Amino acid sequence: MFAAYTPYLHGILQGRVSPHPFSWLIWSLNSALIFALQWMHGGGAGSLTTVTVTIAAVTVFVLTVARPGGRNHFRVSRADVVFLSLAVLAAVLWLIAKEPRLSMTLLVLSDLLGLVPSIRKAWHSPGEEGLSQWVLNALRHLLAIGALQTYGLVTLLNPVAWFLVDSLFSLMLAVRAKR
Repeated sequence: MFAAYTPYLHGILQGRVSPHPFSWLIWSLNSALIFALQWMHGGGAGSLTTVTVTIAAVTVFVLTVARPGGRNHFRVSRADVVFLSLAVLAAVLWLIAKEPRLSMTLLVLSDLLGLVPSIRKAWHSPGEEGLSQWVLNALRHLLAIGALQTYGLVTLLNPVAWFLVDSLFSLMLAVRAKR
């Protein structure tokens, strides 16, 4: 499961890959909460992939902001701040909701909003993203769907949403890299 992140982490350390830290901060926080919801609602082994996302997201975030010169490799726009704020708001609403389906929907929405800064950055600099990581993540989420022990909105929404989004983001990276 960590295989998808190995080339990405290596690329960060070599300075070839420069992720947007806002996205990875959001994913670090939300993936831990999403795992807890999946596990509590019978996700079983299929929900363990979300733990790998949590560990990898924290690692990517720390490497991105701690790397010498790392803060100079991304530009924060007003839109980035808006989407970070919306993601945090969705996560806070999850804490208030107390209803598993609504909570999962808000967390996945927050997670998807976290991708917007990365999309904006990758649109302008597709070579600074690792295509293989996103393709492997799409496959990982597809496998996670098959490994779930219970199927329902709370267990399925996250891997289905991320399979689709990772696939589309991979396609965008591949097309933009050829330009």
